[in-house]
Amino acid sequence: MAGKWDCNGRDGKSMAIRTFMDYRPGGTFYHIANVAVGDRRGRVDGSVAVRGTWSRNHGALTETVSSARKRSP
Repeated sequence: MAGKWDCNGRDGKSMAIRTFMDYRPGGTFYHIANVAVGDRRGRVDGSVAVRGTWSRNHGALTETVSSARKRSP
């Protein structure tokens, strides 16, 4: 399960998200989520960093968040 992933997603034309996920072998994780909402006339961008621990139980991933902070407005 340990490794790094980049995920991209969209919700129509008005919202896009890109997440960088790093699951470390010791059971900790670090994610950065970049979100853009709106259009070129009124777009809002934001970034959030999240840290915590992860575990697997019968194939299901469980994350426990220990901190989350805004990286940009």
